[in-house]
Amino acid sequence: MRLFSELINGPVKLQMIAVLLILATASTLAIGMRTHEHVITAVLVTQIVSLAIKYYKTRTFTFSQDALISGLIIGLVMNPGNLPATTLASALAIAGKYAVRLNNRKFFNPAASGMLAAFILMGARTSWWGSASVLALPLAAFIAYRIGKLPLMASFIIAHAAIIFSMQAYGSQPLALLPLLLDNVTFFFAGIMLVEPKTSTALPKAMIVQGAATAAAALAFFTFMPGIDHYLAGLLAVNVFVDALNKRIK
Repeated sequence: MRLFSELINGPVKLQMIAVLLILATASTLAIGMRTHEHVITAVLVTQIVSLAIKYYKTRTFTFSQDALISGLIIGLVMNPGNLPATTLASALAIAGKYAVRLNNRKFFNPAASGMLAAFILMGARTSWWGSASVLALPLAAFIAYRIGKLPLMASFIIAHAAIIFSMQAYGSQPLALLPLLLDNVTFFFAGIMLVEPKTSTALPKAMIVQGAATAAAALAFFTFMPGIDHYLAGLLAVNVFVDALNKRIK
């Protein structure tokens, strides 16, 4: 019981790393593909770039749990058949984390910005293979709960479903959106990426607004720019307004 309690109430970053490793293993078994080289590449690149930047700034080598988490997320989201794209996305994720900042904090979700930049620069595609396991929903919900942002995850999922039903009712994108309703990708995105602590609000009312706004933005990208990963684009679009949400919605 004590071990179980420590696992449930332990450091959130270590729990996130554990959850991502579990999803990597379970999803690899679910899809029956070799993915370990892909995940290892993403983790190594994010860590090497992070070590290089931190050494340049502080003249010390410091292992980064944040870089490890970003690498695991990129490894679980990018198409495992394209190592050059994964390498580029991983490097840009960490470089962008330090280059694009507001009030001395990161402005965009690092993993999302790296992957979207890789798409823009070389047409890199995402597959979200790391959400293939049935464990995606419970583990994502656990992480959102531990971070204290379960309302943000719930708001996104509810608004996402409501908008899809509305679009279906009015004949927009007939049937095309229905598979997204119970898609594990939606749960993985909402509970692992959307709730990233430093690029999402921590205020209860603002979480509801951010979740709904991200759902609306994502589905707008899905409808009007179908070639782009709409989850990543929607997330980054709303990241821009998080500071405004924190100031105006208490």
